[in-house]
Amino acid sequence: TLTLAFTPEGYRLIKIASQPFEIFTPEKIGENLIPEAAPAKWPNGAAPAGWTATKFIDEKNPLKLTDADVSVKDGSIVLTSDGETQLRFMKQIGQNPGKFYALEVEATIESSGAFLGEFPDASNFSINLGDLYLGHKRTMTSQPLPGATQKFRLYTEGGGVVDIALRKAKGKAIIKKLELYEIKALPQGFQVGKYGQ
Repeated sequence: TLTLAFTPEGYRLIKIASQPFEIFTPEKIGENLIPEAAPAKWPNGAAPAGWTATKFIDEKNPLKLTDADVSVKDGSIVLTSDGETQLRFMKQIGQNPGKFYALEVEATIESSGAFLGEFPDASNFSINLGDLYLGHKRTMTSQPLPGATQKFRLYTEGGGVVDIALRKAKGKAIIKKLELYEIKALPQGFQVGKYGQ
């Protein structure tokens, strides 16, 4: 039996092969490097120690974060925006040449419509690892199937940032898991993007 899941964005491609796919599982070195980002430790209306947080409609006029913007509910970090406000949380992980990292995430979005905003390219939830401009990024713009979350890994070499943003989104981003690990190697063929290179 073959099942296709249709979403507001279209469909999900299913690849069929004559033998099992080789799935890369990173070999972790040590413990989670951002334990303060666990939902149980994330503070309401703020960012954890060591993280920077910004809230604005116009970047020149920053606003103060409140419990309505970021809270912890049902074991998840919940970011909420009104469709105009932008929320951003960033953690510097330093420059460590020759070291590899994986960010493990489980997240989803909720909105009153099919998309987080009228223009999906401008209204989105994103998580980025590595270079601030060209790092490994995942964005979400449209509602998933009810109750569904996305589990994914982002990779980088040499450090950089963990960057979480909810941009001009009328809805919520819900983060159930956010863990960063040093790993032994990147997936075969993975290319790391770095600004200016």
